[in-house]
Amino acid sequence: MTRWHEQPPAVRATLNPLLVAGVLSWSSRAYQETADRLPMPWPLAFVVPSLVLHAPSRDALPGSTAKRFLSWRDENDLLVAGLPARCLALAPFTRAGLRAGLRHQLLQINGAGLQGLLSPARTPSDLQALQRSSALVGRWLAPLPAATVLATLRVTP
Repeated sequence: MTRWHEQPPAVRATLNPLLVAGVLSWSSRAYQETADRLPMPWPLAFVVPSLVLHAPSRDALPGSTAKRFLSWRDENDLLVAGLPARCLALAPFTRAGLRAGLRHQLLQINGAGLQGLLSPARTPSDLQALQRSSALVGRWLAPLPAATVLATLRVTP
């Protein structure tokens, strides 16, 4: 990975480790609220930023969890086809986000997964769309086994 200060400004703004940590915290917190307090499995941490921080994917997300994940996947073949490559490309940024989230107490390790500690109530107005999308993805993925999500999206851990 290129050194952080050598990254283009757009990359530094969009893939800032603390922003990625926030996305992971919001999604894992919503996951836990939906999955009877179970932490979000580690592999899903590499899927969430690829859905939330990729503008076309984020724009295609439904407004609520009434739309089922598998239905959304079937209706968005082009976005899903590019997801494995996006997950791989974003992996270094996701790892940096995980480290930043743990260091700054936005995330904590809880058993075999992540627990989000960032309250949605404290989200600045310019980040609320990302917060809503992150929470939606967390709630959306919670009812499904992580292996099913990964296989459905053709993402390998």
